[in-house]
Amino acid sequence: MPINDDNIGWNRKRIFLPARQMMGVLDDSTSGIPASLGTGVAVFEEAVAGSELAAMVIGAAGDEVYDFMPIPWDMDLTQPMRFRVWFIHAAVGADTPIWKVMYQFFAKQAAVADFIANADETVTFGSHTCSTTNNSLEVTAWAESASETYVREGDFGLGLAVECDNLGGASGDEIKFLGLEIQYTVAAAPNRARQITDGQPPSSSTDQNV
Repeated sequence: MPINDDNIGWNRKRIFLPARQMMGVLDDSTSGIPASLGTGVAVFEEAVAGSELAAMVIGAAGDEVYDFMPIPWDMDLTQPMRFRVWFIHAAVGADTPIWKVMYQFFAKQAAVADFIANADETVTFGSHTCSTTNNSLEVTAWAESASETYVREGDFGLGLAVECDNLGGASGDEIKFLGLEIQYTVAAAPNRARQITDGQPPSSSTDQNV
């Protein structure tokens, strides 16, 4: 007896959004240094000397960076997205920064506006205790959203804003944001139908984002 896709337990998929590649970043017209268009004066620099990695330097609580992306075609919209933040802590104190991720879904031909002022939801992480090792890689625990509550039929785009809400004892420029990781559940194909990854998707699909 064949096993249908919708009877199989599907794993989650993870995608990583590097800070330097986010859409809310612009090269400053005078200095040429990439900077966030969001609140704060966060600029980009080499995360650690000799690392060859670009990171957004958090100068003060409230610094933020924005991004925009299509809703992944294989995301199960009935299940919540999860987020975690990757950053470098350039200090030796056990600082406890707090991060936030704000998001908004957009339909085709809908007006695009500030993702924070008009956020569908704000996901606040618990305080993250940093290592006392200088220039340590830090990765927060996963924070679960309620995205399945806010996504609407016809939505195409996902706007994101990542904010360091509280430095947690760190001084300015000691926290360097590397990127945002998103985890979501892959939607099972209905019955025996399978979504393909080359060529055009099945003509029977009713999902306009596929």
